[in-house]
Amino acid sequence: MSVDLTRKVAILYISSVDISQPNGPGVNEREFVVSLSEKLTNRVSFILPKPENIFDWIPFKCFYYPVISRGLFKNTIFQIVSTSFMQIIKYLKATRKSKIDLVVFRLNYPSLFCVLCMRLIKQNYVIKTLGSTGINVKKPSSSTISFITRKILSLLFDMSIQGSLAIDVCTDQYFKYYSKKLPEEKLLKVENSVNIKRFYPKNKKEIKLKLGLAQFNKIVGYVGGSPSKRGAKQLVEISPKLKEQHLKWGIVIVGDDSQTHILKKRAKQLGTENLFVWAGVVPYEKVVDYISCFDVGIALDTTERLEKIGNSSQKIRQYLACGVPVICGKGTNRFIEEENLGFLVDSQNTEEIFQAVNTFIFYKEQEANNFSKKAVKYAYKNLSTDIAIKTRLKFWGKQLQQFS
Repeated sequence: MSVDLTRKVAILYISSVDISQPNGPGVNEREFVVSLSEKLTNRVSFILPKPENIFDWIPFKCFYYPVISRGLFKNTIFQIVSTSFMQIIKYLKATRKSKIDLVVFRLNYPSLFCVLCMRLIKQNYVIKTLGSTGINVKKPSSSTISFITRKILSLLFDMSIQGSLAIDVCTDQYFKYYSKKLPEEKLLKVENSVNIKRFYPKNKKEIKLKLGLAQFNKIVGYVGGSPSKRGAKQLVEISPKLKEQHLKWGIVIVGDDSQTHILKKRAKQLGTENLFVWAGVVPYEKVVDYISCFDVGIALDTTERLEKIGNSSQKIRQYLACGVPVICGKGTNRFIEEENLGFLVDSQNTEEIFQAVNTFIFYKEQEANNFSKKAVKYAYKNLSTDIAIKTRLKFWGKQLQQFS
Protein backbone atom coordinates (compact mmCIF):
# COMPACT_ATOMS: atom_id res chain seq x y z
CA MET A 1 0.00 0.00 0.00
CA SER A 2 1.09 3.58 -0.55
CA VAL A 3 -0.23 7.07 0.06
CA ASP A 4 -2.03 8.42 -3.02
CA LEU A 5 -0.25 11.73 -3.55
CA THR A 6 -2.72 12.76 -6.25
CA ARG A 7 -5.42 13.15 -3.57
CA LYS A 8 -5.50 15.44 -0.52
CA VAL A 9 -1.72 15.44 0.21
CA ALA A 10 -0.12 18.91 0.06
CA ILE A 11 3.34 19.12 -1.55
CA LEU A 12 5.91 21.92 -1.48
CA TYR A 13 8.75 21.99 -4.00
CA ILE A 14 11.98 23.85 -3.12
CA SER A 15 14.82 24.50 -5.55
CA SER A 16 17.74 26.86 -6.11
CA VAL A 17 17.61 26.27 -9.88
CA ASP A 18 16.43 29.19 -12.01
CA ILE A 19 13.72 27.66 -14.21
CA SER A 20 13.96 30.54 -16.69
CA GLN A 21 17.46 29.45 -17.78
CA PRO A 22 17.68 27.48 -21.07
CA ASN A 23 20.38 25.15 -19.67
CA GLY A 24 19.98 21.49 -18.63
CA PRO A 25 19.00 21.98 -14.97
CA GLY A 26 16.78 24.98 -15.80
CA VAL A 27 14.89 23.07 -18.50
CA ASN A 28 14.63 19.94 -16.37
CA GLU A 29 13.16 21.79 -13.41
CA ARG A 30 10.87 24.00 -15.49
CA GLU A 31 9.24 21.00 -17.11
CA PHE A 32 9.00 19.25 -13.74
CA VAL A 33 7.30 22.28 -12.19
CA VAL A 34 4.88 22.51 -15.13
CA SER A 35 3.99 18.81 -14.95
CA LEU A 36 3.65 18.69 -11.16
CA SER A 37 1.47 21.79 -11.20
CA GLU A 38 -0.79 20.31 -13.89
CA LYS A 39 -1.06 17.05 -11.98
CA LEU A 40 -1.75 18.44 -8.49
CA THR A 41 -3.18 21.92 -9.34
CA ASN A 42 -3.85 23.83 -6.10
CA ARG A 43 -2.32 21.20 -3.78
CA VAL A 44 1.26 21.98 -4.77
CA SER A 45 3.26 25.14 -4.15
CA PHE A 46 6.77 26.17 -5.09
CA ILE A 47 9.72 28.02 -3.58
CA LEU A 48 11.98 29.16 -6.41
CA PRO A 49 14.67 31.77 -7.13
CA LYS A 50 13.35 34.86 -8.86
CA PRO A 51 13.70 34.20 -12.62
CA GLU A 52 16.49 36.05 -14.38
CA ASN A 53 14.75 35.80 -17.75
CA ILE A 54 11.16 36.22 -18.89
CA PHE A 55 9.51 32.93 -19.78
CA ASP A 56 6.13 31.69 -20.94
CA TRP A 57 4.70 30.06 -17.82
CA ILE A 58 4.22 30.94 -14.15
CA PRO A 59 3.46 28.37 -11.40
CA PHE A 60 0.00 28.64 -9.87
CA LYS A 61 1.24 29.12 -6.29
CA CYS A 62 4.86 30.23 -6.06
CA PHE A 63 7.04 31.98 -3.48
CA TYR A 64 10.01 33.64 -5.16
CA TYR A 65 13.15 34.63 -3.29
CA PRO A 66 15.81 37.05 -4.57
CA VAL A 67 19.08 35.66 -5.90
CA ILE A 68 21.81 37.80 -4.36
CA SER A 69 24.64 35.35 -4.94
CA ARG A 70 25.18 35.41 -8.70
CA GLY A 71 28.54 36.38 -10.13
CA LEU A 72 31.20 37.03 -7.46
CA PHE A 73 29.41 35.03 -4.75
CA LYS A 74 28.46 32.03 -6.89
CA ASN A 75 29.32 28.64 -5.35
CA THR A 76 30.54 30.12 -2.05
CA ILE A 77 29.61 29.60 1.59
CA PHE A 78 27.84 32.96 1.40
CA GLN A 79 25.61 31.64 -1.37
CA ILE A 80 24.83 28.45 0.53
CA VAL A 81 23.91 30.22 3.76
CA SER A 82 21.97 33.08 2.16
CA THR A 83 20.00 30.85 -0.23
CA SER A 84 19.06 28.36 2.49
CA PHE A 85 18.06 31.20 4.80
CA MET A 86 15.72 32.67 2.18
CA GLN A 87 14.27 29.25 1.40
CA ILE A 88 13.56 28.68 5.09
CA ILE A 89 11.85 32.08 5.38
CA LYS A 90 9.64 31.22 2.39
CA TYR A 91 8.93 27.79 3.88
CA LEU A 92 7.67 29.41 7.07
CA LYS A 93 5.46 31.69 5.00
CA ALA A 94 4.11 28.78 2.93
CA THR A 95 3.25 26.74 6.03
CA ARG A 96 1.79 29.61 8.08
CA LYS A 97 -1.81 28.83 7.12
CA SER A 98 -1.63 25.29 5.76
CA LYS A 99 0.13 22.03 6.58
CA ILE A 100 2.64 20.61 4.13
CA ASP A 101 2.71 16.82 3.97
CA LEU A 102 5.78 16.44 1.79
CA VAL A 103 8.64 18.71 0.68
CA VAL A 104 10.42 17.92 -2.60
CA PHE A 105 13.97 19.19 -3.09
CA ARG A 106 16.23 19.57 -6.10
CA LEU A 107 19.32 19.20 -3.92
CA ASN A 108 22.50 21.11 -4.56
CA TYR A 109 24.88 23.11 -2.35
CA PRO A 110 22.74 26.26 -1.88
CA SER A 111 19.87 24.23 -0.39
CA LEU A 112 21.88 22.12 2.08
CA PHE A 113 21.04 24.05 5.25
CA CYS A 114 17.37 24.22 4.28
CA VAL A 115 17.27 20.44 3.86
CA LEU A 116 18.94 19.94 7.23
CA CYS A 117 16.39 22.27 8.79
CA MET A 118 13.60 20.04 7.39
CA ARG A 119 15.30 17.05 8.97
CA LEU A 120 15.60 18.79 12.34
CA ILE A 121 11.92 19.74 12.47
CA LYS A 122 10.95 16.25 11.20
CA GLN A 123 9.32 17.52 8.03
CA ASN A 124 8.96 14.66 5.53
CA TYR A 125 11.04 15.34 2.42
CA VAL A 126 12.28 13.65 -0.74
CA ILE A 127 15.00 14.54 -3.24
CA LYS A 128 14.49 14.47 -7.02
CA THR A 129 17.12 14.13 -9.76
CA LEU A 130 20.09 13.84 -7.43
CA GLY A 131 23.14 14.29 -9.63
CA SER A 132 26.84 14.97 -9.23
CA THR A 133 26.63 17.14 -6.08
CA GLY A 134 27.71 14.24 -3.89
CA ILE A 135 30.53 13.35 -6.27
CA ASN A 136 31.87 16.88 -6.76
CA VAL A 137 32.12 17.52 -3.04
CA LYS A 138 34.65 14.66 -2.80
CA LYS A 139 37.04 16.21 -5.33
CA PRO A 140 40.60 17.07 -4.16
CA SER A 141 41.04 20.54 -2.66
CA SER A 142 43.70 23.06 -3.66
CA SER A 143 44.01 24.78 -0.27
CA THR A 144 43.46 24.19 3.44
CA ILE A 145 40.36 26.41 3.49
CA SER A 146 38.94 24.62 0.46
CA PHE A 147 39.69 21.25 2.09
CA ILE A 148 37.86 22.20 5.30
CA THR A 149 34.93 23.66 3.35
CA ARG A 150 34.56 20.49 1.29
CA LYS A 151 34.73 18.32 4.41
CA ILE A 152 31.91 20.34 5.99
CA LEU A 153 29.82 20.26 2.81
CA SER A 154 30.41 16.53 2.47
CA LEU A 155 29.16 15.95 6.03
CA LEU A 156 26.11 18.16 5.47
CA PHE A 157 25.35 16.45 2.18
CA ASP A 158 25.49 12.96 3.70
CA MET A 159 23.20 14.05 6.54
CA SER A 160 20.77 15.54 4.01
CA ILE A 161 20.40 12.44 1.85
CA GLN A 162 20.23 10.10 4.86
CA GLY A 163 17.20 12.00 6.18
CA SER A 164 15.31 11.80 2.89
CA LEU A 165 12.39 9.39 2.50
CA ALA A 166 13.18 8.84 -1.17
CA ILE A 167 15.74 9.87 -3.77
CA ASP A 168 15.62 9.48 -7.51
CA VAL A 169 18.54 9.61 -9.94
CA CYS A 170 18.59 9.64 -13.73
CA THR A 171 21.38 7.16 -14.62
CA ASP A 172 22.62 3.72 -13.61
CA GLN A 173 25.97 5.24 -12.65
CA TYR A 174 24.37 7.62 -10.14
CA PHE A 175 22.26 4.77 -8.76
CA LYS A 176 25.35 2.63 -8.21
CA TYR A 177 27.23 5.51 -6.55
CA TYR A 178 24.46 6.52 -4.12
CA SER A 179 23.48 2.92 -3.31
CA LYS A 180 26.80 2.74 -1.44
CA LYS A 181 25.51 5.45 0.90
CA LEU A 182 21.82 4.56 1.15
CA PRO A 183 19.52 1.53 1.27
CA GLU A 184 18.48 0.67 -2.29
CA GLU A 185 14.79 0.74 -1.32
CA LYS A 186 15.17 4.51 -0.90
CA LEU A 187 16.54 4.91 -4.43
CA LEU A 188 14.81 4.89 -7.80
CA LYS A 189 16.09 5.56 -11.31
CA VAL A 190 13.85 8.03 -13.12
CA GLU A 191 15.38 9.12 -16.41
CA ASN A 192 14.94 12.63 -17.75
CA SER A 193 11.81 13.21 -19.79
CA VAL A 194 10.26 15.47 -22.41
CA ASN A 195 7.20 17.69 -22.37
CA ILE A 196 5.29 16.26 -25.33
CA LYS A 197 2.96 19.25 -25.30
CA ARG A 198 5.95 21.46 -26.10
CA PHE A 199 7.98 19.11 -28.32
CA TYR A 200 6.17 17.61 -31.30
CA PRO A 201 6.69 17.53 -35.09
CA LYS A 202 6.00 20.76 -36.94
CA ASN A 203 5.75 21.49 -40.65
CA LYS A 204 9.39 21.31 -41.73
CA LYS A 205 9.09 23.52 -44.82
CA GLU A 206 7.28 26.29 -42.97
CA ILE A 207 9.70 26.25 -40.04
CA LYS A 208 12.75 26.30 -42.33
CA LEU A 209 11.41 29.42 -44.02
CA LYS A 210 10.69 30.98 -40.65
CA LEU A 211 14.23 30.33 -39.36
CA GLY A 212 16.04 31.16 -42.61
CA LEU A 213 17.13 27.56 -43.24
CA ALA A 214 15.22 26.90 -46.47
CA GLN A 215 18.47 26.71 -48.45
CA PHE A 216 19.16 23.27 -46.96
CA ASN A 217 17.47 20.12 -48.25
CA LYS A 218 18.74 18.08 -45.31
CA ILE A 219 19.94 19.23 -41.88
CA VAL A 220 22.09 17.55 -39.27
CA GLY A 221 21.57 19.35 -35.97
CA TYR A 222 22.65 19.75 -32.39
CA VAL A 223 20.72 21.45 -29.59
CA GLY A 224 21.94 22.06 -26.05
CA GLY A 225 24.71 23.30 -23.80
CA SER A 226 28.44 22.68 -24.33
CA PRO A 227 28.11 21.93 -28.06
CA SER A 228 31.89 21.73 -28.59
CA LYS A 229 32.07 18.84 -26.09
CA ARG A 230 28.90 17.02 -27.15
CA GLY A 231 28.87 16.73 -30.90
CA ALA A 232 29.67 19.99 -32.71
CA LYS A 233 33.40 19.21 -32.91
CA GLN A 234 32.72 15.88 -34.59
CA LEU A 235 30.28 17.51 -37.03
CA VAL A 236 32.96 20.00 -38.04
CA GLU A 237 35.42 17.17 -38.68
CA ILE A 238 33.02 15.18 -40.87
CA SER A 239 31.75 18.26 -42.72
CA PRO A 240 34.15 17.88 -45.71
CA LYS A 241 32.70 14.41 -46.42
CA LEU A 242 29.18 15.79 -46.14
CA LYS A 243 30.07 18.58 -48.54
CA GLU A 244 31.47 16.11 -51.08
CA GLN A 245 28.31 14.03 -51.18
CA HIS A 246 25.50 16.47 -50.54
CA LEU A 247 25.69 20.02 -51.84
CA LYS A 248 22.53 21.14 -50.03
CA TRP A 249 23.25 19.64 -46.67
CA GLY A 250 23.32 21.94 -43.67
CA ILE A 251 24.65 21.65 -40.13
CA VAL A 252 22.82 23.68 -37.48
CA ILE A 253 24.31 24.16 -34.00
CA VAL A 254 21.97 25.57 -31.34
CA GLY A 255 23.85 26.48 -28.16
CA ASP A 256 27.18 28.05 -27.33
CA ASP A 257 30.26 27.70 -25.17
CA SER A 258 33.79 29.07 -24.84
CA GLN A 259 35.17 26.81 -27.58
CA THR A 260 32.70 27.34 -30.43
CA HIS A 261 34.82 30.12 -31.93
CA ILE A 262 37.60 27.56 -32.38
CA LEU A 263 35.19 25.24 -34.20
CA LYS A 264 34.12 28.06 -36.50
CA LYS A 265 37.79 28.68 -37.43
CA ARG A 266 38.27 24.97 -38.03
CA ALA A 267 35.25 24.86 -40.37
CA LYS A 268 36.74 27.78 -42.29
CA GLN A 269 40.07 25.94 -42.58
CA LEU A 270 38.22 22.93 -43.98
CA GLY A 271 36.30 25.10 -46.44
CA THR A 272 32.92 24.10 -45.02
CA GLU A 273 31.88 27.24 -43.16
CA ASN A 274 28.94 27.74 -45.57
CA LEU A 275 27.43 24.46 -44.40
CA PHE A 276 27.10 25.73 -40.85
CA VAL A 277 24.53 27.85 -39.08
CA TRP A 278 25.65 28.75 -35.55
CA ALA A 279 22.38 29.81 -33.96
CA GLY A 280 23.86 30.36 -30.50
CA VAL A 281 21.68 30.29 -27.41
CA VAL A 282 18.00 30.66 -28.30
CA PRO A 283 14.92 31.02 -26.06
CA TYR A 284 13.77 27.62 -24.85
CA GLU A 285 10.37 28.14 -26.49
CA LYS A 286 12.09 28.24 -29.92
CA VAL A 287 14.11 25.04 -29.51
CA VAL A 288 11.27 22.90 -30.88
CA ASP A 289 11.31 24.92 -34.12
CA TYR A 290 14.98 24.18 -34.73
CA ILE A 291 14.61 20.49 -33.91
CA SER A 292 11.64 20.28 -36.30
CA CYS A 293 14.04 21.23 -39.11
CA PHE A 294 16.48 18.43 -38.33
CA ASP A 295 16.76 15.21 -40.30
CA VAL A 296 19.23 13.81 -37.76
CA GLY A 297 19.88 14.91 -34.17
CA ILE A 298 23.33 14.60 -32.56
CA ALA A 299 23.89 14.00 -28.83
CA LEU A 300 27.45 12.84 -28.21
CA ASP A 301 29.43 12.91 -24.97
CA THR A 302 32.96 12.09 -23.89
CA THR A 303 33.67 8.43 -23.06
CA GLU A 304 35.01 9.51 -19.67
CA ARG A 305 31.81 11.34 -18.79
CA LEU A 306 29.59 8.49 -19.98
CA GLU A 307 31.53 5.98 -17.89
CA LYS A 308 31.56 8.19 -14.79
CA ILE A 309 28.03 9.59 -14.58
CA GLY A 310 26.19 8.18 -17.60
CA ASN A 311 23.74 10.16 -19.68
CA SER A 312 20.01 10.79 -19.62
CA SER A 313 20.03 13.58 -22.16
CA GLN A 314 16.93 15.70 -22.52
CA LYS A 315 17.90 16.59 -26.07
CA ILE A 316 17.65 12.91 -27.08
CA ARG A 317 14.09 12.78 -25.80
CA GLN A 318 13.27 16.13 -27.44
CA TYR A 319 14.60 14.90 -30.80
CA LEU A 320 12.48 11.75 -30.63
CA ALA A 321 9.33 13.61 -29.54
CA CYS A 322 9.77 15.71 -32.69
CA GLY A 323 10.21 12.58 -34.82
CA VAL A 324 13.96 13.03 -35.38
CA PRO A 325 16.41 10.08 -35.42
CA VAL A 326 19.23 10.22 -32.85
CA ILE A 327 22.94 9.53 -32.94
CA CYS A 328 24.50 9.37 -29.48
CA GLY A 329 27.43 7.84 -27.60
CA LYS A 330 27.71 4.17 -26.72
CA GLY A 331 27.30 2.98 -23.15
CA THR A 332 23.96 4.57 -22.33
CA ASN A 333 20.43 5.13 -23.69
CA ARG A 334 20.38 1.55 -24.97
CA PHE A 335 16.69 1.84 -25.89
CA ILE A 336 17.71 3.87 -28.96
CA GLU A 337 19.15 0.85 -30.75
CA GLU A 338 16.77 -1.65 -29.13
CA GLU A 339 13.82 0.28 -30.58
CA ASN A 340 15.60 1.23 -33.85
CA LEU A 341 15.36 4.94 -33.07
CA GLY A 342 18.95 5.77 -34.02
CA PHE A 343 22.54 4.67 -33.57
CA LEU A 344 24.90 4.37 -30.61
CA VAL A 345 28.42 5.23 -31.77
CA ASP A 346 31.93 5.70 -30.48
CA SER A 347 31.88 9.44 -29.79
CA GLN A 348 35.46 9.85 -31.02
CA ASN A 349 35.10 7.77 -34.20
CA THR A 350 34.23 10.32 -36.88
CA GLU A 351 33.94 7.67 -39.61
CA GLU A 352 31.34 5.77 -37.58
CA ILE A 353 29.47 9.02 -36.93
CA PHE A 354 29.57 9.90 -40.63
CA GLN A 355 28.15 6.52 -41.66
CA ALA A 356 25.36 6.81 -39.09
CA VAL A 357 24.45 10.30 -40.33
CA ASN A 358 24.46 9.03 -43.92
CA THR A 359 21.94 6.33 -43.09
CA PHE A 360 19.27 8.82 -42.10
CA ILE A 361 20.08 11.56 -44.58
CA PHE A 362 19.40 9.14 -47.43
CA TYR A 363 15.94 8.31 -46.11
CA LYS A 364 13.26 8.88 -48.71
CA GLU A 365 10.25 10.97 -47.72
CA GLN A 366 8.03 7.99 -46.89
CA GLU A 367 10.80 6.34 -44.84
CA ALA A 368 11.33 9.56 -42.92
CA ASN A 369 7.59 9.92 -42.26
CA ASN A 370 7.34 6.32 -41.03
CA PHE A 371 10.30 6.81 -38.72
CA SER A 372 8.85 10.05 -37.38
CA LYS A 373 5.56 8.39 -36.47
CA LYS A 374 7.37 5.54 -34.70
CA ALA A 375 9.65 7.89 -32.74
CA VAL A 376 6.81 10.16 -31.65
CA LYS A 377 4.72 7.19 -30.57
CA TYR A 378 7.59 5.83 -28.50
CA ALA A 379 8.21 9.22 -26.87
CA TYR A 380 4.53 9.59 -25.98
CA LYS A 381 4.40 6.13 -24.40
CA ASN A 382 7.75 6.07 -22.63
CA LEU A 383 9.55 9.41 -22.37
CA SER A 384 6.98 12.03 -21.34
CA THR A 385 7.14 14.22 -18.24
CA ASP A 386 3.66 12.96 -17.32
CA ILE A 387 4.98 9.40 -17.04
CA ALA A 388 7.96 10.56 -14.97
CA ILE A 389 5.66 12.49 -12.60
CA LYS A 390 3.38 9.47 -12.10
CA THR A 391 6.41 7.27 -11.39
CA ARG A 392 7.74 9.70 -8.80
CA LEU A 393 4.40 10.26 -7.08
CA LYS A 394 3.85 6.51 -6.75
CA PHE A 395 7.35 6.02 -5.30
CA TRP A 396 7.06 8.96 -2.90
CA GLY A 397 3.66 7.73 -1.71
CA LYS A 398 5.07 4.27 -1.01
CA GLN A 399 8.00 5.71 0.94
CA LEU A 400 5.76 8.13 2.84
CA GLN A 401 3.55 5.23 3.90
CA GLN A 402 6.51 3.06 4.92
CA PHE A 403 8.88 5.47 6.69
CA SER A 404 6.90 8.44 7.99
